[in-house]
Amino acid sequence: MSELAEQDIRRALRLDADETPPRLDPRAIAAAARASRSTASTGIVVAASAAFVAGWIWSEIFRALVSGALGLTGVDLLGGGIDLASGVLVRLAPVAQAATAPAVPIAILTLAVIAAAFERTKGTRHATPS
Repeated sequence: MSELAEQDIRRALRLDADETPPRLDPRAIAAAARASRSTASTGIVVAASAAFVAGWIWSEIFRALVSGALGLTGVDLLGGGIDLASGVLVRLAPVAQAATAPAVPIAILTLAVIAAAFERTKGTRHATPS
């Protein structure tokens, strides 16, 4: 066994003393995380919480106003959406039936075969890669 092969084996098995230490040290990461905490991070958490609560309050006010206005006018959004969707789908049903008919995929396949045969019998030569 040559000296080079033995060094490769020792390095692969991590038997050499000159191997590098691990790149990530969990204790160092935890210490850095503890040291980086400050009053600024606490202020950010407080500000984010206040923004969340204010947004929630505004969304509830808006929801109450919209539901109250719709309740007074008698507008039924769900019923209107269902009527619109059913009207569109009834008009699209013939298109869906034609697209899913068994003749359509057969016709597409037949046209692809005819196009390939035409190109083959045409005798056109394409550029060859150099």
